[in-house]
Amino acid sequence: MQHHGTRGITANAMGRSTVSGLYVAGDAAYLGPSQLIYAAASGSKVAVAVLMDLT
Repeated sequence: MQHHGTRGITANAMGRSTVSGLYVAGDAAYLGPSQLIYAAASGSKVAVAVLMDLT
């Protein structure tokens, strides 16, 4: 797990947090504001993680 952002959200590389069912993506996944392309990429990774967890 790694610490992301100023909000104290801890998540792994796929955006899974330490709370079951809670994922981190977009600006919450980076320290401070990020570029749109990073937020989109983060959202894509988290979408894969959610899909894997649901199936």
